[in-house]
Amino acid sequence: MYYYSLFPGLINIGHSMSTTPEITPFPPGHYEVFDIKENQKVKSVELSRFHSCTDVPLHTLYDGLTKLPTGFQLETITSNIRVLFENAVRKRLMAHRRIGCLLSGGLDSSLVAALLLKLSREDNFQYPVQTFAIGTADSPDVCAARKVSWISNG
Repeated sequence: MYYYSLFPGLINIGHSMSTTPEITPFPPGHYEVFDIKENQKVKSVELSRFHSCTDVPLHTLYDGLTKLPTGFQLETITSNIRVLFENAVRKRLMAHRRIGCLLSGGLDSSLVAALLLKLSREDNFQYPVQTFAIGTADSPDVCAARKVSWISNG
């Protein structure tokens, strides 16, 4: 009979403590905040539950869309797209940390960044929205992302 550990990486851990450390699983749906001391030791400051599968998801606050108008008129279609797009970005404003935006320089990320900036002003964010881009300094995408970032932050 063979015994397989659920945590094979935790077998025979070496440590310099006088007692054997206790290893406990991290509870699902939680986050933990640590303080790093000057001696490089860490101390747990806060362990909090942020989600339980039986909770109503917080994003449902923004899912209160009543029935959208139907039809193929241009005004109806553009209005529905605008409402759904704003609803999708607003859902993602729920965060325990600062919110930033990855800009590729393309149309999609530029629209998200512009709407995020508008909503952050409406919600009186206490910090500026930061944008990030990935690429070489002179790539067309990064140049376009810089322009969008500069226009957004004026």
